[in-house]
Amino acid sequence: MKDVVSSGGNYVFVTFSQLTSEERDERISAIENQLSEKGYDKGNVQLFATNQLVEFANQFPGLIFKYTSIEGGGIDIGTWSERRSNRVPETFVETDDRREAKEKLRSLLKRTDEFEDIDKCPVCRVRGTSGLGKTRLVYESVNHEQFSNRVIYEDADDFEGCELATTLEMDESRQAIIILDNCSREQHRAFNNRYGSYDRLALITISTDRSKVASDLTLTIDRLQKDDLREILGNEYPEVPSHTVDRFATIADGYPEMALLLAERYTRDDTEESVVEVSDSTIFDRLLVGDEQDAPELRAVKRILTPFAFFDRINWSDNESHREWIVRAFNLKSDYSDEVISEVVQYEKNRGVLSGDDVLSLRTIPLATYLMGSALERDASILDSIFHESCPPRLLWSFAERIPYANTIDQAVEWSTITLLRTEWFGSSGFKANIGPVFRGLAEVTPGEALEILERFLGPMEREELENIGGRRPILESLRRIAVWETHFFGAALLLKKLAEAENDDKFVNNSTGLFADLFSPHYGPYAPTEVAPMDRYPLLEDLLTSRDSEKHRVGLEAAEQILSIRGSRGGGIPHRQGAKPAPDLWVPENNEQRIEYFREVWKLVERNLGRFQEKHFEKALDILLNNCRKLAESEDLTPIIQDTFRNLLDHKDVDANDVISATSGIVHYDADEYPMELRESWEEFEKEITNRDFHTKLKRYVAGYNLVDRSEEREEITERRIASLAEEITENPALITDELEWMHEASSENTGDLGRELAKRDNDLELIDILLSGLHSVEPDASCRLFGSYLYEVVDSCEEAPKNVFDRMIDDQHLINFFPFLVRRADPSDEAAELILDTVQNGDIPLRKISQIETIARSGELSEEMFLEIGSYLIDKDSGEAVAILVNLAEDFYRRDDAPSINEDLIIQALTHPSLVNKESEVAVGGHWIEWEQLAEMTIKQDITNGYDIAGPIIGSLGTKGSIAGIREILDIVLRPLLEEDPEKAWELVVDGFDTDSSRVRIEAWLAGTGIDSDDPAILLVPESVLWDWVDVNPEERGPQLARCMPPMEHDGWWNLAHEILIRYGDIDDVVEDLNAIEQGGRWGNDIFRNRRDKLQRLRSKSSDQNVRRWISQKIREVERFL
Repeated sequence: MKDVVSSGGNYVFVTFSQLTSEERDERISAIENQLSEKGYDKGNVQLFATNQLVEFANQFPGLIFKYTSIEGGGIDIGTWSERRSNRVPETFVETDDRREAKEKLRSLLKRTDEFEDIDKCPVCRVRGTSGLGKTRLVYESVNHEQFSNRVIYEDADDFEGCELATTLEMDESRQAIIILDNCSREQHRAFNNRYGSYDRLALITISTDRSKVASDLTLTIDRLQKDDLREILGNEYPEVPSHTVDRFATIADGYPEMALLLAERYTRDDTEESVVEVSDSTIFDRLLVGDEQDAPELRAVKRILTPFAFFDRINWSDNESHREWIVRAFNLKSDYSDEVISEVVQYEKNRGVLSGDDVLSLRTIPLATYLMGSALERDASILDSIFHESCPPRLLWSFAERIPYANTIDQAVEWSTITLLRTEWFGSSGFKANIGPVFRGLAEVTPGEALEILERFLGPMEREELENIGGRRPILESLRRIAVWETHFFGAALLLKKLAEAENDDKFVNNSTGLFADLFSPHYGPYAPTEVAPMDRYPLLEDLLTSRDSEKHRVGLEAAEQILSIRGSRGGGIPHRQGAKPAPDLWVPENNEQRIEYFREVWKLVERNLGRFQEKHFEKALDILLNNCRKLAESEDLTPIIQDTFRNLLDHKDVDANDVISATSGIVHYDADEYPMELRESWEEFEKEITNRDFHTKLKRYVAGYNLVDRSEEREEITERRIASLAEEITENPALITDELEWMHEASSENTGDLGRELAKRDNDLELIDILLSGLHSVEPDASCRLFGSYLYEVVDSCEEAPKNVFDRMIDDQHLINFFPFLVRRADPSDEAAELILDTVQNGDIPLRKISQIETIARSGELSEEMFLEIGSYLIDKDSGEAVAILVNLAEDFYRRDDAPSINEDLIIQALTHPSLVNKESEVAVGGHWIEWEQLAEMTIKQDITNGYDIAGPIIGSLGTKGSIAGIREILDIVLRPLLEEDPEKAWELVVDGFDTDSSRVRIEAWLAGTGIDSDDPAILLVPESVLWDWVDVNPEERGPQLARCMPPMEHDGWWNLAHEILIRYGDIDDVVEDLNAIEQGGRWGNDIFRNRRDKLQRLRSKSSDQNVRRWISQKIREVERFL
């Protein structure tokens, strides 16, 4: 220790005591003093008590759940790392796409780069076909000390109802990165809704479901190149000959799991035949059956595995009805017994062909395609057996996910064509029953026929009919897949456009507009949305923006924004690889000019049609141009067009010049330093040109808003000089601001206040007062008035009569009087201002609520006690909820100051317990927390504890009154807890008065038990047991059960002592036994929590000899075991 502290090291003391912050500081001081006495003053003392340790540990749930079994659900990253998908291969190939995906995911978790503005739970969706390494990519992304201790991994089905899922939601101290595998889109939406608002959590979901869902980042994992598969196999199995590796890489068709499985079986099975010399089918057959003497027959294996090829996942173990339907539909029992079927399934699980425990999946898609092809060659009617009304909905969905991979099998293509054309897919309002997902799957098999069916259904519909189509998601997803192909693009795009036009502002849940806009993304190559070139798509956009239809404008502007923001979908939601077909020939520009032309024409199209748009669409179009200019300004070809547009916008009567100037300043001060010199100078000169264009643009630039580029010290100095210069111009020629006053009075920026002060310093003759007053006639009553307020504040000392004259004139004017309270308070925050406001309210010139302007004067300490009491008396005498609420807020501001006088108890207790707030639903919106009421009550009780009884009485008498103070759960704790702490016996008499009515009894019992109260100590534990027994003994039959219902939760340290004594004393009363709970009602508990409760109860039973106690515990153990 001497070596540590003498070299300035840390002395770390850990105690498992519960310490308050004061006790902790005392301990640290004591240690420091001891070290100092020994001559060591350099040591840094750190002390961790239990509360600090718990708070710290909760930041690392992965470690907690690795070393404890307190909560069910989820595994830590260490346990997860042992899964085969994370171990094999030992080194996964690092392609550019995978590297970029991992970097983006890490940026999301760190909230850096493009994700720095996320202030909630970051959400990532990782999707792709089975066997591509999705889970491995996520594991590699988070397997870093920065993330690993926060990782919780689980299958989505198992996580839904587990204890941990609830704990992470409810416990504000918990931080976690939640990774959910096999997460359907419905589950993703549910978990996103559940956790989305918590910035202490992050959510990553993994799925084969390619549907678009809400997320901050969507990663779509595609097949690997053949060379990548060679690299993986060469590293993992160096003993396999290169020609064999090449063959496996070819057969695997981009699926690393398939390639690894082939190589693993090759190295384990003893075969003399060369892989190069045999057919693909032979290699697949070897994968299915090894050379073991007791290996099952190949024919049996292929027949029994065939159903797993046609379904993405099958709940084989847990869902008997699904298993029986599969066996019946594929006629397995005609040839094989249940025992043989089970043996084959287990054999293939052991070989790694089938993955999963209860839910089984044939994840190697090439093998699945091979088995489907073999089965369909024997009997194509299998597809009719599956697509039958008896097929369970979950299996039908699973079939829909897998059928696209049969789109290179002739029999499947023929069946898809016939089935699409002969099936009645639609009712009057959308898809029939559960067949929508199957249609979506078949759209990838035969897209032309699917488009024909959709044209027949949607084509004749009017907009009103389209609005009422239910279950549109499969329709939209089908059209999105079809639109990838050049042959079908325009047919699919026109239908998406039609749906988007029928999608009003309240129906974005189906997002036809978003999918249609995606079609116009400017990205190319693997991120392009279609094979069609952008300028070939352009006429569709032009048709929308040049029409006279407002809905077409809305849709067209969404697409234009997708283009000019240069974001598009970056591949998210674009089904490039559809089934086993070759990838589409996605658009790639021949040169950069093709992209520049696209941006230029779309930019000009939006600007050219500004005059066509209604107000909300005009604002949208303006935002598109101003918010997306920075990225486009990097181009020397586009810069002249952008600058010409900005000049035109400055001349437009409906465009705020400050918006144009701010957009330009953003380019100059954030981006231009990276531009070539000539381009940078062009933007710098343009900024000077439009800023100094005239007085109006200068005023907008430096006064209208606090521009982000002004945050540097240099820019702030420039702005200060410019504002001073503008003030000089205005005082020399006041007429300059006559046409500017409407927006100047509404502006609330800091610069607006600075200009007001600068004007006052120069306006020696107060000539501007009349001009500023007259300008108020043209603004709304809720205008900020910051300019005028700052002006009056600055002149009040030099000319005391001027503000009074101004205020007299405002009082006499029906419109100007709306601004009087704010301006008089802003000009002179004093008793005089407060008196003026009060007089004006009393005269009926302004509404009562304007008294709230005096709160600012109270907070600043400029309101005298005499003036406060005069206002308070007036408000109390008004005898209304509004008046009393104003008084509560004002009093809290007045008394919370350090130098505040003693609370006037008569006045304040009247306000806090006024009948309009307590006894009935208040005219004031009372709900949740009313912080001012709570803090004022705490101050009043702290001044004299007896005040608590005067406040508590009316509250208890009106408990449960909806919309009143008495209906707020926390109020009971704020008022009654100090009384119980001070004199529990006296306070208990007051508390039990509330047991007289059912509504108040339920709330008091819940409060005593600590339910819903943010406190470590349930209030019932503050009452001495002797007081409780004396009270119950008066009427045990009635009061015993009441006390039982007041018990804290079982996990609380004080639960058993009190529960044990209740059972000994009153355990022969049936209602006591019934109402004393060990498991909270309504909770969502996992098996682990039940086991822990059962174990605890069993330990307690073994320690007790009282028959009532043992009988009750045994009953509760049986209840718990029923859950288990």
